Amino acid sequence: MKCANCGFESEQDFAFCAQCGTAVQPTAEQLTVSESTPVNPLYTKTLAALKDPLFLVLCILVTAGAFLGLLADQVPLLLILASVFLWIVYAKSRRDNIHVESLRSISGVVFADYVVSYVVTGLLVVMGVLLTVVIGIAAGSSAIFNEIVDELGLMHAEYIDLLEVVLSASAPLMLLIFLLLAVPVFLFNFFGMRKIHAFVKSLYQALQNGVANVLCAKETKTWLMVLGILSVASALTSLSSLGGGVAMILASVLVGKYFLEN
Repeated sequence: MKCANCGFESEQDFAFCAQCGTAVQPTAEQLTVSESTPVNPLYTKTLAALKDPLFLVLCILVTAGAFLGLLADQVPLLLILASVFLWIVYAKSRRDNIHVESLRSISGVVFADYVVSYVVTGLLVVMGVLLTVVIGIAAGSSAIFNEIVDELGLMHAEYIDLLEVVLSASAPLMLLIFLLLAVPVFLFNFFGMRKIHAFVKSLYQALQNGVANVLCAKETKTWLMVLGILSVASALTSLSSLGGGVAMILASVLVGKYFLEN
């Protein structure tokens, strides 16, 4: 199918062009498009959001976050990829165009972050279980226990008794600590990143297929704000979190401004 306005072609039929947002009629008679031809309202809102000055600031902050990560001897690959695709989308929007493929790539980056979060959660649980088992074995085995004592240089009996008590008590405590770290990551991922990915994915698919609605806009606005505030709060340990956190807050504002029904 071909758009009579801009010439965009797709193997699938669509009601609105993914390139320019113009309503397309699959008829041979429609060779020209008048000024009164309707445009996909989602295309109009998306283009307005991408041309908003806040989106430019968002692009700058994500890029700054990636750069700060590199300066800190980190390789924030997902942040780097996100900044590249965001700049492509912004550059196209300045020409009154939406680069749907870059939006699709951004959706892929969000999905990758979603998967990585699950992997981190799984590793935290596995590490907690392994450490609990190792500490439990060490506390219950006299040979291993004595080796730990020798390594630490604890030769007095009172220290030996104290260390045995500490090891015995620390096994369940260690597991509890790792679970407390893993559960929030899992919850934020399941309820937050899943909704954000659903929104971004539905956005590029809606533009691509010529439909005018997206999924999870309200939830995305809320979770972007929550995750952004938490990232800013953790900026003391990672400066790249500051740029990414503020960028998520701005993204929340843009979603609320352009994609929620008034």
